[in-house]
Amino acid sequence: MFNFFKKATPDDTQLVVEWVLTRARQTFPDYFESTSEDERARILRFEAISVHMALALWYLKKRGADYAKLSQRVHDELFDRFDVSLREQGVSDVKVGREIKKFAAAFRGRLKSYDEAFDAMDVRLMGEGLSRNLVCSDTVAMGKAINYIAEAKRLSEMDKENWLETLGDHSYWENLSTDNEIKGEFIHEGQQ
Repeated sequence: MFNFFKKATPDDTQLVVEWVLTRARQTFPDYFESTSEDERARILRFEAISVHMALALWYLKKRGADYAKLSQRVHDELFDRFDVSLREQGVSDVKVGREIKKFAAAFRGRLKSYDEAFDAMDVRLMGEGLSRNLVCSDTVAMGKAINYIAEAKRLSEMDKENWLETLGDHSYWENLSTDNEIKGEFIHEGQQ
C-alpha cells in the first residue's frame, strides 16, 4: 500500500506531499521495500508517513493563518492518495471509506502527540510517541526522536520560501540525520 510516489504538477501542495513521502521512505526504508499489501505493512507505512506529515503540518501551522489553506490542501492530497492506493490494492469501495476514516482518526491522534513534542522540542515526548504508535522499538525510538526534534528545530528557523526550495533537495534532508551540530543539544536532553 501507499505506492503513490508518482510525479505530479510541481505546485506547493505536491511539493510538500512528495517531501513527506520521500522523507518517510528515507527514514523507514524497510517499511517501503516490502511489496506486501497486508494490513500490517499498510499500518507501518501509514505510521512512517504520519510522522513526516505531522512535521510538515506543524511547520505550516507555525507560519500562521496564511498557510492554513496549504496545510489543508496537503492533508487532503495525502488522504486522496491513501484512498487511491487502497483501491489499487483491490480493497472494496465499501471498505475503503471505513479504512480512510480509521486512518484519519489515527492521524489526528498522531498529529496531536507529535505537535506537542515539536512545540516543546522534547525528545522524550517524541520518543514515547514513536514507541506508542509502533513506528519503531523503544531503543530505536530515542535515536529517531533526536533526529525528528533536530529536524523540527531546523524547520522552525526557515521561512516558507527557503523551506519550499529545500524540499526537492533530498540530500539536504538526508544529511540532517548526520548533522551532529544541530542534534548535539538534543542528545543530552534525550538521555535525562
